[in-house]
Amino acid sequence: MRNISEITAGILKPFDIDIAHKPVKSLYSILCKPKDPTEKGDKIKTIYKINSVNCNRHYIGQSGCPLRIRIQEHKSAVKRHDINFFTSMHTENYGHQFDWDNVEILDRRNTKSARQFLEAWYSNENAINKHIKYRPNKPTNKK
Repeated sequence: MRNISEITAGILKPFDIDIAHKPVKSLYSILCKPKDPTEKGDKIKTIYKINSVNCNRHYIGQSGCPLRIRIQEHKSAVKRHDINFFTSMHTENYGHQFDWDNVEILDRRNTKSARQFLEAWYSNENAINKHIKYRPNKPTNKK
């Protein structure tokens, strides 16, 4: 709201209370940016999504290394027909390509276990990932 500090100063003046006005933006906040923004490909500890160009399927992955390196690993796996990568298997089985230039970062987490949990969390019926499906509200039968 405009002029709030001036109105407040006027109300408090009869009580001999002075108000120090502070600008919202300072020269420091405008001019000084200590770090350049990190490029998308250089971000680490990410959960990411790669869309298929030919269908509505996608791959959800996680990595502790820079995203560009992990994407390069996926690309190389597709070229080598490496069955250890779901992206390569999808390309091999269906002839579909992935949109390597528009990889989306869904989240970032420091620990591998948190990234693995979120990888499974973000995976839905359109994901080519294979995760154990469970119902958290249904107790499991232990023998």
